[in-house]
Amino acid sequence: MSQIGKFPAKTQNSNWKEGFFMADGKADKAKGAGGMAKGVAKEKTGEITKNDKMKREGKSDKVKGKAREKTGDVKENL
Repeated sequence: MSQIGKFPAKTQNSNWKEGFFMADGKADKAKGAGGMAKGVAKEKTGEITKNDKMKREGKSDKVKGKAREKTGDVKENL
């Protein structure tokens, strides 16, 4: 029988709640930190090149990254 389209096997580190796979909060925290770093880089590049659009994008990426980190915190505390 094919396993295509089925949930992955439960592992020791994965969380299952009511039959749905819940991603580990550490992954969200790592992606959030990456998003924040990307935002800082864009914002600084925008400042140096005097590109207002890039500065705004950088600020937006920083906010999104911070939100993703907070999501990871919440998932870890569940």
